[in-house]
Amino acid sequence: MSSKVPSKKEKKLTGTNPKAFVDGLHTMFEEPTEEGYKSTIVVLWNLRYDPMFIPPEMEDVKTEDVNGEKHTFHRVLNSISIPTYQKHLYSNYQFFHNLAEKRGDWTLADWGRNPHHTYYEVDGKIPTEQEIFAIIHNFHTHLLGKIKYRIIEDDKSESYGWYQGIEANNLSIRNLPEGWSRHTSRRPEHSGLYYYKKGDVYQWDLPDV
Repeated sequence: MSSKVPSKKEKKLTGTNPKAFVDGLHTMFEEPTEEGYKSTIVVLWNLRYDPMFIPPEMEDVKTEDVNGEKHTFHRVLNSISIPTYQKHLYSNYQFFHNLAEKRGDWTLADWGRNPHHTYYEVDGKIPTEQEIFAIIHNFHTHLLGKIKYRIIEDDKSESYGWYQGIEANNLSIRNLPEGWSRHTSRRPEHSGLYYYKKGDVYQWDLPDV
């Protein structure tokens, strides 16, 4: 009979489109793993859906202040505020965010694209736990593969953990063939399903290279 390793904290990651975040489980293990690492983040993605999709009924947030005056706010997903005292936890954030968004140095741009690959470091850099979580939680960016990350304690001591990005359909992130563009369906029954367009041709399946 198998037993589950006790966890200190578990957080469900769903975003606004649960079809894209099939199962997001953020687990902080109290006991070290076999490799000596003591933390794991696991996210199961579905690349066929846009994780940034906001259903029309969720776009506007209506509220009322203490004086009874009504206000309407437009929902914003991709934002992050880093307090000064936490900046050391995000020392390479822009570097890894650019890689996750497939921007910047294209010689390094395969980072986070292959669910079957293990990424130990990039250009001598290892992301922190906070940087990984900001990329997937604050910006809802697809991130695949097994990625080593740093855990920085309050006393500045460090240990390491693994992020594991799995794709529900066993797909890898890849560039579209020339002439194709990707769009998000806003029809309620599609829940943010991606479709692809080239000229007058439209299709649901990812076009072949």
